[in-house]
Amino acid sequence: MNNPHKNARTTPLGRAEMIRRIEEDGRPVAEVAAGFGVSERTARKWLSRWRTDGRAGLENRSSRPNASRSPMHGFWAQLTARLRRDYRLTGEEMPAFHYTEKGNLATIGRAAAVAAQTVVHRKVGAARE
Repeated sequence: MNNPHKNARTTPLGRAEMIRRIEEDGRPVAEVAAGFGVSERTARKWLSRWRTDGRAGLENRSSRPNASRSPMHGFWAQLTARLRRDYRLTGEEMPAFHYTEKGNLATIGRAAAVAAQTVVHRKVGAARE
């Protein structure tokens, strides 16, 4: 991944130079970090990655999370959609009707949004035919 995001202060080449100045020249991490316009914490992060992974540790990494939350399934998603549709309940009102370990306010809102998109898609699709 050689295309850094728009806010990246350094590139893999710049990170390698930062590490060279710290390791070979013996300059303080804070001084080198200031020279590159990054925090001391960031410079130490790159130094740690270089020490554990070598040159490969200085490459750009994906910021995509390793896991994403699981969606609300089956019965709860249908119940949420029905409460929204039939009783016009908001996400804040729904926990009074049902609560599970996984059924928090954000999950309820996501399930309701998916249900609403499905209904709109069906209506729009039917109108086009």
